[in-house]
Amino acid sequence: MKIICISDTHTEHDDINLENADILVCSGDSTHSYLVNNRNTEEQVFHFIDWLSIQNIKHKVYIAGNNDGMYTENNVEKVKKYALSKGVFYLSDSSVIIDGYKIYGSSWNLAYSINRGFGVDIEIELKDKFALIEDDTNILLTHTPPYEILDKNAQGVHCGSLYLSLRIQKLKNLKCSIFGHIHEANGIEKQNGIIYVNAAYSKKNPYSIIEIE
Repeated sequence: MKIICISDTHTEHDDINLENADILVCSGDSTHSYLVNNRNTEEQVFHFIDWLSIQNIKHKVYIAGNNDGMYTENNVEKVKKYALSKGVFYLSDSSVIIDGYKIYGSSWNLAYSINRGFGVDIEIELKDKFALIEDDTNILLTHTPPYEILDKNAQGVHCGSLYLSLRIQKLKNLKCSIFGHIHEANGIEKQNGIIYVNAAYSKKNPYSIIEIE
């Protein structure tokens, strides 16, 4: 199973030329900012879904991030319905099975800016959110990274979630954890048989590719 991973494109997705793969996944922040205005964010969200739909990849799955999340959090069913009409799966504390792999998506994150879609105020609040991740998940999409895995910002501070890390440790069937949010930490690591991908966009690395069995 070949997976192309993108995240934090912030409206730059039109410039990305993707290669062939089995699944295309996005870990949030497809829009530039909620700060512009609610209408602008809505237009950006639906434009991104349209872009996903025309990619020459059979399966497309995405979640929201903190930037597009304030609009999406208030319009989950509207976004989900439109995405499905375009052959795209939008996940929000939910899962989909594709070619025998269960993919679970969660957008929750620790809010540290005014762009706080799916944001909580303190880390302990993420415990219950990530407890919802299904035990038999194979591919996990989150916006926030797990703690101390591809989560270090420009100041050298680890910004990932401890409770996400603890939940991942209990997912016995997990093959990969895909996220973004911390742009400076873009990369791929493998630990204890799990592939971790911070797919945050940069012009040098617009997307990441992994393969799972």
